[in-house]
Amino acid sequence: MDSINDSKLNSTIQAILERLARSNQRLVLAESCTAGLAAAKLGQYTGVSNHWCGSWVTYRDQSKIDWLGIPPATLQQHTAVSSQATEQMALNSLGRTSEADWSAAITGHLGPDAPAPLDGQIYIAIAYRHDAAPVVRSVAHRLTATARLQRQEESVHWLFAELSGAMIDILDVSKD
Repeated sequence: MDSINDSKLNSTIQAILERLARSNQRLVLAESCTAGLAAAKLGQYTGVSNHWCGSWVTYRDQSKIDWLGIPPATLQQHTAVSSQATEQMALNSLGRTSEADWSAAITGHLGPDAPAPLDGQIYIAIAYRHDAAPVVRSVAHRLTATARLQRQEESVHWLFAELSGAMIDILDVSKD
């Protein structure tokens, strides 16, 4: 990614960390296709441990089942690369991390050898612990990059952009 995108990513992450600090909240991640790259990006910031609980990198289906408690039926019916699986990743990582207020999850097909209709498709889900039940929202994006590493970088950009947008939307709604 070029320096403009890196600068935008840094600004987005800094804004997320500032929102978490202002609201005294914490974040947990559940990653698949990004293979921990989002966690690595967060880990570059001094003091991040005040507001980031950690993350799961559940690259294989069985890890999603064992570590995050994703129902096998969800993966059988929808596959691991689906909005349903990603929502479960976000909700379950939030549910398994008692001190987290936010969860961001991502999965996708980055190739090579991805099924043609899903090649470059990612799914992101953001969950927020709100009152009695968590709020979750999910989106899908088609990546523009074609090389695997660039797709991982682009996916991380989307993950943090969606998290930032959700924080703005949900926290503003919560104030009403």
